[in-house]
Amino acid sequence: MKKLYLIRHAKSLKDGITPDFVRPLTKRGKNDAKAMALKLKNLNHKPDLIISSSAKRTSKTAKIIARYLEYKGTIKYTKKLYSCEIDAYMNEIYAIKDKYKSVFIVGHNDELSELCEYLSGLSLEPLPTCGIYALKFKLKKFSKIKPNSAKIMFFERPKIFKAILNKF
Repeated sequence: MKKLYLIRHAKSLKDGITPDFVRPLTKRGKNDAKAMALKLKNLNHKPDLIISSSAKRTSKTAKIIARYLEYKGTIKYTKKLYSCEIDAYMNEIYAIKDKYKSVFIVGHNDELSELCEYLSGLSLEPLPTCGIYALKFKLKKFSKIKPNSAKIMFFERPKIFKAILNKF
């Protein structure tokens, strides 16, 4: 079985001045990334590999998640996942080595939402910032993934998690 976690970057600065590729995370974005990492850790969902767009906001989101999940591997950064079509994501997925079972991909919307719909065959809610769609496949190789072959394990977003935390 293979697992794929599609994670949208956390909330980033949108000031109209900073070039899109280098937009940093906001304080809320950093807090959301930490909260989602801790949620994943509590559910015992950990990556064997993390792949991230090399844009500043996605790479920082990936680093925060990796830190709080105590991920010891190398994060694979690629510019191919920035401002692309879902084919670029599929090419990255097909290239994942068979030894990896659980892979996190940190990227951008609308592509991640479209990718999840493509893989699951379902019409889904768009990923909010730092939202996660977790998918599983009854396959031994990521290179064998086909459309409509994913089962959704869960959909998490910071707003749900923060609402629960605020009640305690």
